[in-house]
Amino acid sequence: YVSDARGDNICINSKLIVLCEEYSECSIIESCTSKSEKNLWTNYVTDINIKKNAILNHYKNQNDNLQTFHTSDCNVNIKEYGLYNHYLLNSGGFQSRNKITCLLEENLSSCNLSGSYFLSERQNTDILVDVKHLASDCYSNQKFYGIADKFSKGVFQGKIEVNQNTSNNNADQISRGIILSDNAQINAKPELSINAEDVKCSHGVSIGELDEDSIFYMRSRGISEKEAKEMLIYGFVIDTLSGINEESLYNNFDCLIKNIISNKFTFG
Repeated sequence: YVSDARGDNICINSKLIVLCEEYSECSIIESCTSKSEKNLWTNYVTDINIKKNAILNHYKNQNDNLQTFHTSDCNVNIKEYGLYNHYLLNSGGFQSRNKITCLLEENLSSCNLSGSYFLSERQNTDILVDVKHLASDCYSNQKFYGIADKFSKGVFQGKIEVNQNTSNNNADQISRGIILSDNAQINAKPELSINAEDVKCSHGVSIGELDEDSIFYMRSRGISEKEAKEMLIYGFVIDTLSGINEESLYNNFDCLIKNIISNKFTFG
């Protein structure tokens, strides 16, 4: 999606419908950019249905400019043995909100949701994830890491719901963040709603700053402060790419992340 607006306060609404038939496998690469010099709201809705034994890999790069407000609502229904893999790279927009809802509707369905966000200036981003285990023997994983600099603010809210009368459900969730300035904020709100006994669910949150001892060590070895901080951020975030199995896409996102780290943040 490439969005532009000649007038001020324009809203662009887009909808994508994806149907993965039984035993099918496909990949979708979604890129969101904007060129407008005036205020623009881009609003995306994506409805995905994954049938029995189907696999969908969904990759999204959200890189709108700072005049853009970005909202996205992705709804996924997954049937027996179905698999949904999602990766979100979020570095653009003055204010953005990405919401992902996955319904594991039948036994042995699963989803892997991961992503990273990079914020600076006065950017604000919200990532909301809701995974509902509606059947037995299902698996879900959430992994989202973020970097916030200057006056930016990042929010991650992840929820895991396990229905009654289900068994052997596994769900993992982790959110991590690094704050690069005194005025930046990262907030995380993990939620577990467990209504069954035979489950394995975990969640974790950690938010902090770059390790000064590591920076000092690298600088003592002749590495500049800028390079040292960039290396630490890259080493922190790269873990979110572990779920991308396609080598060309992995390399593409790896390159995008390196460019974002190098160009978006200013270090002394």
